[in-house]
Amino acid sequence: MEQTKKKIVCKNDHFLKNVEVALELGKKVKIAVRGNSMNPVLNDGDIVILEKGQQLPIEKGDIILAKYEEKYVLHRVVWISSDFFYLAGDGNKLQVEKVRKDNAIATVGSAFRGELCLPLSFSGSRLQLFKRSVLGACWYLNYSIKKKFL
Repeated sequence: MEQTKKKIVCKNDHFLKNVEVALELGKKVKIAVRGNSMNPVLNDGDIVILEKGQQLPIEKGDIILAKYEEKYVLHRVVWISSDFFYLAGDGNKLQVEKVRKDNAIATVGSAFRGELCLPLSFSGSRLQLFKRSVLGACWYLNYSIKKKFL
């Protein structure tokens, strides 16, 4: 007899609030990735294991779940200042999110595509990594100027 899996669909905000509660209780949480902003490292439907973000220091290059403008994002840390993380999707080089450090919810400890364990490092060339850093710095300068003068 073939066993079928039931799929429950709910709004991200409701689901991820429950994920936050589980993480606060010290549990690791497994969720499916939605969207393609983290391509090529993570694809839509890949599974990530989340761990509470404050257990380990978050470093540049880590993939984190954070709250940004009342929404949740799962992106890579591309730059760190004293109070903020700057996040970007691996496949979305032009948008950088400025997230207060206390809005970091969890880090991605591991990821899977089916049975395959995925490497979480960005495997781009040094030139691509340099371009990402420059884009992040330009975005920050542009953001700061707009905020100050507009």
